[in-house]
Amino acid sequence: MPRVAQTKLNSKTWIKAGFRALVANGDAALKAEVLARTLKTTKGSFYWHFKDVPAFKREMLRLWQEDATKAIIHLVNLEGGTGAARLSMLAGIVSSLNADNEYGGLKAEPAIRNWAQNDKLVARSLRLVDTARIKFVSSLFQLQGINEVTSRQRAEIFYTGFVGMQTLASTQEFDVADGLKRLLSILLKN
Repeated sequence: MPRVAQTKLNSKTWIKAGFRALVANGDAALKAEVLARTLKTTKGSFYWHFKDVPAFKREMLRLWQEDATKAIIHLVNLEGGTGAARLSMLAGIVSSLNADNEYGGLKAEPAIRNWAQNDKLVARSLRLVDTARIKFVSSLFQLQGINEVTSRQRAEIFYTGFVGMQTLASTQEFDVADGLKRLLSILLKN
């Protein structure tokens, strides 16, 4: 079995492998030895990049918070436009992931939600992400001139709908893009 050249491995390579392992086999697969076998390298390479497995898991969560929330919010805000245009763009971005994504695609977040059921750190990270996302979506509804209370309610419906659609898409064929588009159409009606 050929080894992956050490120069090609970096912390992001390990984290991507971690997300794919999480999707495929749950959080029990987030172990240095298991991941090293997947990457065809040694555990020493893992420990070169991470102090220990808990540090690796924290870095996975940090990257997920950054890439799957903060970066998307930044991108949507950068484009500008009406609240409806930004919501449509957001729906397009979050539904464009697929199962072949190097981070596990649409199956990654349901796997993180499962992981959170048994890990307080993950549960705390998940709450922070959910709160930030709902707050952002609510602000987009407010850009449409919808009052704060109603915007919050619509944001919660949109977000929980998305979470449900992601879960469906992780276990069966479900068109998240179409589902979000239809849900958004309903929520944007006054």
